[in-house]
Amino acid sequence: MPVALARGSTPAPEWQLHVPVLYYHHIACAPAGSLEPQYWMCPDQLTAQLQYVKDAGWSVITVDQLADLYAARTCPPSKTLVVSIDDGDRDAYTNAAPILEGLGMRGSFFVIAGRDGTQGAMTNTQVADLAARGHAIGNHTLDHANLKKLDAAGLTHEIEDAQVVFQQILGYRPQTFAYPYGRFNDAVVQSVAASNFDLGFTVMAGAVETTRAPLTSKRIEIKSLDSGATVLSKIAAYADPCPGPTPDLVIGASATGPFRGLHVESATPISTEKLRRSNVKAGVAYGYYMRLTDQSNTSSSFALRLDKTAAANARVVVYVAGQNVTAAVVAGTYSTPVIAPWTWIPMAIRIIPGKASLSPPSLVVDLYATSGPGGVTDVVRAIAAY
Repeated sequence: MPVALARGSTPAPEWQLHVPVLYYHHIACAPAGSLEPQYWMCPDQLTAQLQYVKDAGWSVITVDQLADLYAARTCPPSKTLVVSIDDGDRDAYTNAAPILEGLGMRGSFFVIAGRDGTQGAMTNTQVADLAARGHAIGNHTLDHANLKKLDAAGLTHEIEDAQVVFQQILGYRPQTFAYPYGRFNDAVVQSVAASNFDLGFTVMAGAVETTRAPLTSKRIEIKSLDSGATVLSKIAAYADPCPGPTPDLVIGASATGPFRGLHVESATPISTEKLRRSNVKAGVAYGYYMRLTDQSNTSSSFALRLDKTAAANARVVVYVAGQNVTAAVVAGTYSTPVIAPWTWIPMAIRIIPGKASLSPPSLVVDLYATSGPGGVTDVVRAIAAY
């Protein structure tokens, strides 16, 4: 076996939360002739959406509470979400906050620090009042600039100078940041990091707050015509903020060597991934390389099972961390060593074809990894075609 396959788990001190952060803009009906009606939400529509998810058992925390949970590596209860509203427009104060409070919720308002009542924005006094009422205030820059177009000095002005303003308004610096227009690059993220934010939010779709990339966390857009049922469908996959052990058999786009090509990861397993070798010859050994990752915050071992019924005329060998475990895997009695959270062990399947089969002209081997009895299963299919 190649030397690379003799390694054990590689440390990866990662930790993740999967708390959906919804985002809105105007909480008012769109004016007649509005060029951007998608950014407006009628107040009764917001009320209906939030009432629906509340009735479904979901609770709302603020983005500051989320940042604290993230920093402490603590999971909130199931069905926890955040309601965030960008830009700090006055209707966030007059409409959104009363709706949230009427439902026993508190919101998270990403405010443009330099407006203070201009351009339809909340005044600084209103921003401070929201904070005093238990809502969270996040930094949405000083002037809502496209940060990708700014040099280092401009980034400092928009991000850090906004923090100075918030310190004056609130008496503290916000913990969280949201990128105007969702636009960022490496230089922008570095500038956000320099201001010591705990979490930064994009408009990339999804729900993950991870130590791997805390300043490019995802959010979920809620549209003006979304029903409560639609909102619930967008967040349902994240009911468990810290999912239990999930196996991920990560494979390469090429089967010619260990761990080459694409690195595919998912919080839920891919149903079937394939490794294909063509024009194989009888008596020649072919290696199919992958690694088994524990996709969770919890250490676990995984049961392995091999189905080689479609490769009856071939010798098949399974290696885990360089050890031949074929007999136990074929018998369905093998469990991997304990894999630490977000780490992995190397694996390989070696297929030595026998005499060519004419119908069908290929061998198929399926390797299954399951997280405990009745747990989630991931599978890789190795194909050797004559």
